[in-house]
Amino acid sequence: MLPIKYGTVPFCIVYAYCGLYDMIDGMIACKLHTESERGAILDSISDLCFAASYAANVLPKLQFDNWVIWVIAAVITICACSVAAGFVALRWFIKRHTVANRITGCLLFLLPFANMLFSGKEQALTAIAVCNACACFAALTAAVGKR
Repeated sequence: MLPIKYGTVPFCIVYAYCGLYDMIDGMIACKLHTESERGAILDSISDLCFAASYAANVLPKLQFDNWVIWVIAAVITICACSVAAGFVALRWFIKRHTVANRITGCLLFLLPFANMLFSGKEQALTAIAVCNACACFAALTAAVGKR
C-alpha cells in the first residue's frame, strides 16, 4: 500500500488522507451533480484495490492473534464476493454503498488507529462482529438486489 513504515506519523497522515478522500469524493460528486457510472465503477475498483492492499500490508502489522487477522481477511473476502455477486446478479460492477458497506469500510479503516492507541483486543472483536454482520448483509443484498 505505502512505502512508509506502519505505525509512524507519516503512515498515519497518508493513510488518513487516502481513507478520508475515498469517503468524501462520492459525496462531493453528488453535491456537484457530477456523479457518473464511470466514477462509480472507478470508486468500486479503488475500494477493491484498497481492500487488497489493506489485507496484504496492514493486516500483517496489526498486533492481534492470527485468528483475528484471518477473520478480518474473511470480512474483506466477503466484501469482494458481494461485488462479484452484484456483478453476476445485475451485470453491474459496482460495490453498492449501503449503510452496511459504509459501516464495514469505516470500521476496517479505523482499526489500525485503534490498534495503535489501545492495547486490548476489544476494539478488534467489536469491529469483527459488526463487520461480519454488515459484510454478510451486503453480500446477500447484492446477490438479490436491484440496481
